[in-house]
Amino acid sequence: MRKSYIPILLLLFFYLQASVSIAEDKKNPAKLLQKNIQEFLDFRHTQQPDLPALYTYIDQKLSEQFDFVGMARWIAGRDYQYLSISNKADLVQRLKGDFLHTFAKKIHSYQGKGVQVKVRPVKYLSTNEAIIYVQIESDNRPLVKIDFRYIRSKKGWRIFDVRANGASALAYYRNRFARQIYAYRNNIYLINR
Repeated sequence: MRKSYIPILLLLFFYLQASVSIAEDKKNPAKLLQKNIQEFLDFRHTQQPDLPALYTYIDQKLSEQFDFVGMARWIAGRDYQYLSISNKADLVQRLKGDFLHTFAKKIHSYQGKGVQVKVRPVKYLSTNEAIIYVQIESDNRPLVKIDFRYIRSKKGWRIFDVRANGASALAYYRNRFARQIYAYRNNIYLINR
């Protein structure tokens, strides 16, 4: 009778180990990023996707790793509070679409089997903020250094900003948004004159 419990106990042990491993990955942004990168590289190697297929993969598999609402809030700055609910949702969707499309185009430019990705250990800036440094090397492209800035949210660790060779995506979008708001305010001023 006791021997019949051993396989059940072993299965339970392996299930619990897998659950703990998954939970630890969600607590450690570097492990989560490494897992996502490996899955992505496997997808690229087996599927060799064109740009639309790559965008679809990123949207379906990786977009949940980004905090687009927090990013939109930061991009809009103090003007975020004055946006209507539909304008906020529109800003989030436009940011997500533009960001993922740009991300897909950049990644798609790295073709061939000579692509190597090195993920450095996580650097915690606080209990709720971390940066992970990644280097991408390729036979046909120069070395690229990417910094993934993570923020801990209620949903776990989420990517809040991506810097490629020191250029922040979030700063780019914030400047673009500020120019659009400035142009809009100037147009309203001219209309009301």
